[in-house]
Amino acid sequence: MNRMQSLIPDWWAVEAMIASQNHVYQVALGTHYEETGVIGICDYGDTGANPSYQVEFLALNPEPQLVIDAVRAYPLETDQKYVLKVFHAEPSDPELKEKYLDRGYEFRHAGLFLALNLPVVVRTRWPNIYRIKTKDQLDFANTGLAAEGQHISEALLDDPFVHTFYVDQDGHAIGWAQLVTIYPGVGCLLQLFTMSAFRRQGIGNALMEHIHGEAMTQGLTHIVLNPTDISMRIFRRQGYQPAAYFSAFEPREQIDLSKQETLKKPT
Repeated sequence: MNRMQSLIPDWWAVEAMIASQNHVYQVALGTHYEETGVIGICDYGDTGANPSYQVEFLALNPEPQLVIDAVRAYPLETDQKYVLKVFHAEPSDPELKEKYLDRGYEFRHAGLFLALNLPVVVRTRWPNIYRIKTKDQLDFANTGLAAEGQHISEALLDDPFVHTFYVDQDGHAIGWAQLVTIYPGVGCLLQLFTMSAFRRQGIGNALMEHIHGEAMTQGLTHIVLNPTDISMRIFRRQGYQPAAYFSAFEPREQIDLSKQETLKKPT
């Protein structure tokens, strides 16, 4: 048992999210991920995966100074910005936050991972939810979903660990979901989207239950996800429970530099 696992009982959920998200980014966008033992480094470069920063550091060790020393030693390019995510077992860890504040980091936002233990009862199986297996299906889904800025990468089409589904209603794609199964025994639900005109009609629940059925067919024991504030209620209703939390920090000098650059911009 590593030190993080002793502090966060469901550390597997964190590892599954890291592995799944970075696998999709690497395949779809060509990003880079590596671990030093102390930190994980998600280097998005100029892919536009995250417009706010180019590098995301993940604290894989509970000692703030070891984590910060490793972050400082990473060779960032001059104009690259970064964020540091620190994981914890409870919704808030004031002592941990204070340690990073004392070392020059400002708290930016918090988040959590929800997990569901399998098997579960699948109450409804809609007949018009399809897994994307061909280029024609991919094009059909993207054509419908593009109206609200959604896009499914063609690079993921033949990936054995990425399972993408769409809802067809009257010849139009109106929603989609994506399950990633690269972490042993755990599926990661990275996408669950319904077009705005079709929300509150049970489509999101139908997609989710379809994912649950797929996960059980593959012999998975858990599903994990990172919910938005809007989606939190639907997942909790389905039985998902908090597995781990994280706090995102930004170096104070980076914040100060951003403020200076903002002041220099012409009005």
